Amino acid sequence: MMKDESCSLERTGDALIIFIDDVFDHAQRKRIQKTCEKQTGIDKYILDFKHVTRIESSTLGWMLFLRVRLGEDKANITLRNVNKLILEIFRMTKFHELFKIE
Repeated sequence: MMKDESCSLERTGDALIIFIDDVFDHAQRKRIQKTCEKQTGIDKYILDFKHVTRIESSTLGWMLFLRVRLGEDKANITLRNVNKLILEIFRMTKFHELFKIE
């Protein structure tokens, strides 16, 4: 795993795993976006929610934007280690229909 000045990530081939901290808010979203923009040759994004306890609505919008930017139904974005509370938010917003959740 490497630590970018913006966030923690791990690159494996053409996949980028982004480790999200405690509160997934606007500031953290901006750091993640900045980090993603620096990467090239990425075909798969994995957002790791293991440590997330709260998510702000603005980050949900960014996740939709990322999905559109990566080709909507062709986008290869996985949300993993999602706790029950965040999973319920994803179900209420129908994100479970748009993203692969592990």
